[in-house]
Amino acid sequence: MTETAYGQPTSYNPLSKIDYRFSLQRAPATVFNIQRVIIPSLSLPSADFQTPFSNLPMHGDKIQFSEFSIDFQLDENMQNYKEIFNWMSSLGFPKDHTQHAKALQSGPGRADRLYSDGTLTILNSAKNSNVVINFYDMWPTSISQLDFDTTLGDTEYLNVNVGFMFSRFDFA
Repeated sequence: MTETAYGQPTSYNPLSKIDYRFSLQRAPATVFNIQRVIIPSLSLPSADFQTPFSNLPMHGDKIQFSEFSIDFQLDENMQNYKEIFNWMSSLGFPKDHTQHAKALQSGPGRADRLYSDGTLTILNSAKNSNVVINFYDMWPTSISQLDFDTTLGDTEYLNVNVGFMFSRFDFA
């Protein structure tokens, strides 16, 4: 077995695309039976260094993240859907301004109010925690529609897609 530049042994086991868990600090009891997850891309737009003759591209200084997206299976009480729905409603206050004010008053800290930290845990081939990705100051930006359909022959379960933005993420 060889070592990486950081002194860690390299692994020859391929990473599975189907073994992971997701949790939200805001909703620790809510189960998100994750079907699909898309880890955001990062980009570092270039900045121009101006000279009298031409502009020279240089590395930028502000990383931009794409949206973090998860698909989860809807539970029969719709608890996991309602958790995201109520969170989005408190951010956008579709009924009145007091809905947003109540969100600011509830909970002891910032994560309990408008934002939440989240953790994506990727499992190894033995189904043990292997890689942990922490997302900070998350908030939902979109939740997919629910499509009920009685014309289906077999029982199909509903999946929901949720998009999140966040301030940053890192590997624990």
